[in-house]
Amino acid sequence: GDLPDVYGTTLANSGARHVVEPILYLGDRVDAEGDGQPSVNANGDDSNPTTSFGVTTPGDDEDGISWSTLELGQTAVFTAYFPAYIPNSDFPGYLNGWVDFNGDGDFTDTGEHIISGTPLITVTTAFSIPVPITATTGALYMRFRLSTLQTLATTGDAPNGEVEDYAGQVI
Repeated sequence: GDLPDVYGTTLANSGARHVVEPILYLGDRVDAEGDGQPSVNANGDDSNPTTSFGVTTPGDDEDGISWSTLELGQTAVFTAYFPAYIPNSDFPGYLNGWVDFNGDGDFTDTGEHIISGTPLITVTTAFSIPVPITATTGALYMRFRLSTLQTLATTGDAPNGEVEDYAGQVI
């Protein structure tokens, strides 16, 4: 991951980490580091080499989640892009996602675990997520984890998959 380390990014803070598998990742790219790359803009690992279906190139690997405008009291649509999805596969991917809506430096508050172990059963999956009227406006952080484990925390290890961290904004 590459969120600020208060969210559990580095190994010293039990950072979210996965064993990279050739077909279980979000978006078109995945990268691997020996430790988290904390940064204010959640882009600390963007200059590291990424792999896309076996081809290694430089570039940003956070390309598996997109979202509509995050507006207080409105419903936002988050879309997960899982291009390696194989119909009827015995290798399912489960998505967990968190948004720090109140900006307090964690994902433990009610309503912040926005996607809870949901299987991705198509190449793209959309989720309608209410933005709390009590959310803090301005910058916020998000973390998404894909794995064959259905239940994951925001930190710790996973046997496979990927973690993608994002910076966003509530208006």
